[in-house]
Amino acid sequence: MGSLKSGQFPNPPPSYHLIHVPWGGANQDDIASGLKRELPEKVKCTYCRSGFSWKKQDRIVIEENSWDGSDIFKPRNAPVQFMVSERFKHIADKYEFKNFWLIPAENYGYDERGTELWYVNDPGNPRKKNCYGK
Repeated sequence: MGSLKSGQFPNPPPSYHLIHVPWGGANQDDIASGLKRELPEKVKCTYCRSGFSWKKQDRIVIEENSWDGSDIFKPRNAPVQFMVSERFKHIADKYEFKNFWLIPAENYGYDERGTELWYVNDPGNPRKKNCYGK
């Protein structure tokens, strides 16, 4: 807040809240997502499918019947921090939420060996774009 003393601020600072998003709200369908691993034999855990193996995929598709209905969740084996439901997207649009992008899962690509870890597959434009639209 700088060098101002308490009571000198024109407006009080905003309130912030910490959230916890549960892991495993759904499973990624690796085949439908176009997942390719360079070293598939190095994957050690069959549940989280973790281990040292470079991967690339074309989109994110959730396994049928694996989603638990959460509006915000961390899917297993998907290269994203969080995913949200369509219901969350409608609320975000309605109340004009700020400071995040909602990318359709079918357009989200990921490549650990590429120059961009993730990119957007735009069906109208075959050129891949990274998070800055380049």
